[in-house]
Amino acid sequence: GNAGSQTGTYKVIKAKDGNCWMADNLNLYNMTGNNAITSTNSDIPSGSYEIPDSITQTSQWSGNIYDRPMVEVAHGLGDQADKTNQYGTWGNVYYNWCAAVGLTTTCNTTEQQDRSICPKGWTLPTNGDVNTNKSWTKLLDTYSINTGPQLVSNNTLGYTKYYGVWTGNLSSEWIQGMYGVFWTSTPDDAAKAYSLAYASDGRLDPHNRDGKGGGFSIRCVAR
Repeated sequence: GNAGSQTGTYKVIKAKDGNCWMADNLNLYNMTGNNAITSTNSDIPSGSYEIPDSITQTSQWSGNIYDRPMVEVAHGLGDQADKTNQYGTWGNVYYNWCAAVGLTTTCNTTEQQDRSICPKGWTLPTNGDVNTNKSWTKLLDTYSINTGPQLVSNNTLGYTKYYGVWTGNLSSEWIQGMYGVFWTSTPDDAAKAYSLAYASDGRLDPHNRDGKGGGFSIRCVAR
């Protein structure tokens, strides 16, 4: 995994649903030019894809921007996560849906995406029910997880923090320590996509729908 100029590995678990899941969040950014990810090392089907650097001004991501990839690095959660830390201490990187699925200007699609910025052999989860392979609904059902606190207390799966989100409306990180959202590759409509949302107040929604411009986390599942 590449986190800025740092490199490292991701913890992986074989889950009860029969799939291999990352137990760490994806931490990719500033992969441009000769450092762009390609089809040889990522889930991008062909060519190459540039993952932007962290934004330098909050005004750069000041609304529901989903017509181009947007990325922001987390700086909270008590672990002093920022660009100067070693890879293992990073908290999170936020991506809009356009960046998560490796698109550029066609993010208004309503079609299921079979691509992502996950490593080669890995992909984004899909939205679906308990019978849908690689869905959060199936994963949570196999562990009998029904609330946000139950998910966070399950050390096997690695969702040990409420990572918060990046919200364009506030131009800032929001509700870290209380809320977490992870993208799927499944769009809802031109402006929204599905995700997993969980919160410290008990909320757990594997079919959350939110604006594609929101800055959420990424967990990958093996193809």
